[in-house]
Amino acid sequence: LGIAKRAIELPPSTCWSSNPTIEGAGIEADIAKLEKDFGIWRRCKALDTRQRVGRYAGLFMRIKDGKKPNEPIDGKLNGLGALVGMTPLYESQLEVMTTDEDLQSERYGLPVTFQFNGSAEGNRNEKTNGSFEIHYSRLIIASEGSDNSDIYGVPALESCYNSLMDVRKVIGGGAEGFYKNASQSMTFSVGDPQAWIGNKDVLDKFSEQTNDFMRNRFRRALVTPMDAKVLDSNLMSPKEFFMAALNDISASTGIPANLLIGSQTGVLAGDNDGKAFLADQNSRRTDFCSTLVELVIDWLMQYGLIQKVSYEVTWSDLLEASESD
Repeated sequence: LGIAKRAIELPPSTCWSSNPTIEGAGIEADIAKLEKDFGIWRRCKALDTRQRVGRYAGLFMRIKDGKKPNEPIDGKLNGLGALVGMTPLYESQLEVMTTDEDLQSERYGLPVTFQFNGSAEGNRNEKTNGSFEIHYSRLIIASEGSDNSDIYGVPALESCYNSLMDVRKVIGGGAEGFYKNASQSMTFSVGDPQAWIGNKDVLDKFSEQTNDFMRNRFRRALVTPMDAKVLDSNLMSPKEFFMAALNDISASTGIPANLLIGSQTGVLAGDNDGKAFLADQNSRRTDFCSTLVELVIDWLMQYGLIQKVSYEVTWSDLLEASESD
């Protein structure tokens, strides 16, 4: 459903329309190399998009350390040369296998290993349909809305799922209703019903001819001695029901209805809906997106791929960018 796809993708597309700025002692060169060689911000955007589909998503950090994916990373790695790739994965591709059950552990209740399912929904590469375990140290987990948990968030479409199904019914029902109405229904009245009763040959011939007529095989029919009448059919406009469902989706996702259906190609700062949406995305940038960026950079520092320094994540103002357009 196109509206569901847009509700998932529009906030990440807006938030990552420009890259964040990372300021720190000497870290800029490392970030520039990560962007050039691995497209770090595109990977972050892809991770953001995937985590909105389910309760969480993971960024599989593929490295050269001589160990299997189900083994923990041990010690420091030898700079960015040890990084092979960054693969964003949907929740459906990352099933929690084992959980830390030690009450004294800092990771109590959190996953220790995940099962990668290459054939799960979301995988577009048929060549990577294998299955193997991944240790949590090799994953960066993103989960928006995980207020009381470090992994399980809230799917972006959970609260409006029923309304999305309503939209699908309205669209499908409207098309089917138009088709049925366009094909028209007819009634036939005979003057002497007794002449037809028991006359199987006449009834069969009439049925065959009527079916051919209704299927547009022939545009003529012999109706003597009977009267043919086209039944009137008024198709109700589905707009009222569509808009009711659309407004609920808009309220649930925080995306204005006119942006959900793409009735305007751009967002102008002078438009109230557009301004409110961009203000929300500014807040999302400084809150969730900054946290996501910090998770990635802190992981790279923790395992020695880049130097460990203090840094700051800043974003441009989406409203200012809109006004300049």
